[in-house]
Amino acid sequence: MSDWVPTHDRQHPPFEPGNEFAMTHGARSEGRVGPLAERILAELMADPTTPEYLVHDRSYGHSLMAWSRAEAKVMLIDAHIDAVGMETAYAGRGLLLEQSRKWAVTASNLRTRLGLDPVSRAKILRDLAAVRFLSGPSALDAALDERARARELEGGVYEP
Repeated sequence: MSDWVPTHDRQHPPFEPGNEFAMTHGARSEGRVGPLAERILAELMADPTTPEYLVHDRSYGHSLMAWSRAEAKVMLIDAHIDAVGMETAYAGRGLLLEQSRKWAVTASNLRTRLGLDPVSRAKILRDLAAVRFLSGPSALDAALDERARARELEGGVYEP
């Protein structure tokens, strides 16, 4: 940057890498979305009410990341709308409001697919129970049974 020479007296020097001067809400910035999405996902995994199928089955990983990224984008856009006010957000054909709506719908659809709302969770658990009944015990069931037997031998009471 030391070799930069302005072409006229009102020209601003080039911005340094990583600056956020032109950023509005950050929903298009990996530096903002990524860490927030990781925090959202970590909070879900730490919550004791999170269904075990989401915690223990790796096949949900990509869907969980897509959901947490959509939630992060909604949070960033909505925080910006709150900061600038509804009139400013509605200016320019309401593009901010449309982005918020679009990501909120995406997040809601992914929540439903993952069973993160009561109705969809009940349906998924019902389907998982039917599969277990029809196919016999799974490796997870066998591991839980083994853990229960080990606790009984130690004199403890098993509580799933």
